[in-house]
Amino acid sequence: MRTYLTRNSRDWLRQKNRPQVFATAADPSMEFSAGIGPALKGWGAGRFWVFPWVDQAMQHFCHGRHNKGSTSSCLFEVWQRVIVFVLLIFLSETACAQESLFEDVPLKAILSAKRLPSSPGAEEGARRSRVVRIDPSRLRDPKAALQQPSPTFQKRSASRLRLNLFPDLNTVLHVERTEFLPEGRYVAHGVVEGAPGSLVLISADGDVLAATISIPGQEAIKVRYLGQGLHEVVQLDSSQFRPCNPLTPELSMISDSAKSKADLTPKSQASGAAAATSVLDIMVVYTSAAKTGAGGDAGIRSLINLAVAEANDTYVRSLVAAELHLV
Repeated sequence: MRTYLTRNSRDWLRQKNRPQVFATAADPSMEFSAGIGPALKGWGAGRFWVFPWVDQAMQHFCHGRHNKGSTSSCLFEVWQRVIVFVLLIFLSETACAQESLFEDVPLKAILSAKRLPSSPGAEEGARRSRVVRIDPSRLRDPKAALQQPSPTFQKRSASRLRLNLFPDLNTVLHVERTEFLPEGRYVAHGVVEGAPGSLVLISADGDVLAATISIPGQEAIKVRYLGQGLHEVVQLDSSQFRPCNPLTPELSMISDSAKSKADLTPKSQASGAAAATSVLDIMVVYTSAAKTGAGGDAGIRSLINLAVAEANDTYVRSLVAAELHLV
């Protein structure tokens, strides 16, 4: 004989002069003897500690069915449905967060690919690389994470996507903003969860994408299109790139002069200048060889849109009142 009602339920029954026979279950089959039952019975020394209004609503529902069958059986069924519903919500949220952007490609499939516009591992300055495929639904589906941006603090699962870059580098992307372009193209802006100062830019054109991933403490990562549905994730080796040259004496003098003028500029004029953003219309031209090397029309367009997004993001982070607009 076990009681399945909370203290609030029994008090409510006493006030309403309701019979409490159905508050217990003499039939052993009605007891929560396995699965999640023991864990639930452990809450509150055998009682289900739920919100009082939920418990009372269940009592009203089951009392109305008292003539049709055992009310304790009814309570058992209702609890089962509530628990299953909560578990389904939890599992669906977890599944959304577990969706991965990249899929492994067997070595045999890579070797059998003929006449790829760009060979795997040919990226200059690469430390390591990995050939992958991308599920088209991750890019084309309007409900996919890349097209469902939201502020980071909301922690929406619909805006999260797992970036399985390398076996030892598996992160979660949160898409903060998506810039939609003509003909279904777009650029997604996001950050890596748990990595302050990170930046992820993904330019999508149909089933093709180009991306840059910057994570503090990690070498820069880029994704490029190889052709025939294959992409390559490349981690760059910063030691193979020349560092920025220090300012020459001539440039130092110019920099000091510009700084002096900025210090003399009235704050009202400075704030007005910062508020006005200059939009620069640009046109990008390329050769047939460049298009072929990028994997075709979609490949070269995704690279161009990514380059524009990188420049505009750099302007914003550098407090430069300028914006590039591709025509």
